[in-house]
Amino acid sequence: MIDDIPAGRPVSVERETFPGLLDAGFLVVGYIDSTYWLDLGTPDAFIRGSRDLVTGRIASSALPGPVGDWLALPGASVAVDAKIGGGAVVGAGAVVGAGATVDGAVIFDGAMIGEGASVRSSVVGAGAVIGDRVSLEGVVIGDRARIEPDNELRAGARVFPDAVLRAGAIRFSSDRV
Repeated sequence: MIDDIPAGRPVSVERETFPGLLDAGFLVVGYIDSTYWLDLGTPDAFIRGSRDLVTGRIASSALPGPVGDWLALPGASVAVDAKIGGGAVVGAGAVVGAGATVDGAVIFDGAMIGEGASVRSSVVGAGAVIGDRVSLEGVVIGDRARIEPDNELRAGARVFPDAVLRAGAIRFSSDRV
């Protein structure tokens, strides 16, 4: 059964694995448990799980620091006037520039958030560069991608690893005057 699935293809546990086991005659049982559980199969769920961990909604020895409104890993650099909160994580060696806002987002190791940028409920991959005055909301930015200044990306946008979005290329709101 497992050997029939091509490598790299996503598998739905509830639509394929469990029905396949049942069809093959295996005994499948359940266990009632009231502890925290979250399927991290979507970016929104990944962000929610990270927020819950950072803010202490769930206790875990995996958290590499005290619970609070945000977590900066070793070597992270956050400008004194940056606004960080909502369970955000700033990865090791990541940089958050002056006047930037990071709210409920996961910033992976070595990423750079430019001056005046706003990153909300988003995932920014390792080594990605988010330019000055960029606005991200509900977005996933791949590793090493570069979003140049004055771009605005909203809910559901996905930028692949190593991609480059030139300055001012995308906006969802009206043009600035």
